[in-house]
Amino acid sequence: MIFYVAAPFFNVPQNETLTHIEALLTSLNFAYISPRKSGLILKDMTPEHRKVVAPAVYRKNVNDLKIADGVVAVIDDFDPGTIWEMGFAAALEKHHIYTYTGRGYGVNVMLAGCVRGHAKGMPQLREMLNAVKNGTTTDHFTVDAAT
Repeated sequence: MIFYVAAPFFNVPQNETLTHIEALLTSLNFAYISPRKSGLILKDMTPEHRKVVAPAVYRKNVNDLKIADGVVAVIDDFDPGTIWEMGFAAALEKHHIYTYTGRGYGVNVMLAGCVRGHAKGMPQLREMLNAVKNGTTTDHFTVDAAT
């Protein structure tokens, strides 16, 4: 199974979270696609360069979502790109969409409809992804519709 890691990576704490999630996926022998590893980080570019590169970033992420079997999405900072990626994955009928929060957040009612499991903290994420790996249910990782 290949996971697409949907998450913001604009500051040190966000990147630290992604480092932990990527390491967890690796330790469980999941392949993953992480946009932050693409080498095309828009926030590091001049506005002019960003205009030129942005369409390619969009196309790459869309293609990567098509390739992936599922999504692990970090919802902590309400990043619009992450939310869009989750919605697009749902439209592609990806049945393995999981969310993570390190801040105890619930999942918006519209997103809850496509999420199979919601982890609050890294220990729960590990447990949930272990269940996915072993083909067991993730039903006990309640997706609470927060709003």
